[in-house]
Amino acid sequence: MCIIGIACSYKCFIDIESLLKSNIEYLRKDLGMELKNGTPSHDIIKRVMASCDPQKFSNCFLNFAKSLTESTKGVFVSID
Repeated sequence: MCIIGIACSYKCFIDIESLLKSNIEYLRKDLGMELKNGTPSHDIIKRVMASCDPQKFSNCFLNFAKSLTESTKGVFVSID
């Protein structure tokens, strides 16, 4: 969720929370997120991100990006 917010140029957790709230139906229907209790608050998002190891998060994101390149066989795919 934070990556979506960052890709949309949001700079703080409050903005990311607003983005999620305004797109909850998209998150549920198109991305398959259950979100039975609604979207997380900015405090929860902040706590989750603070608990992440930055190096491990970076490695996971790079592996994700690499898998996109491999699965699309190098064809440009816009993610924004």
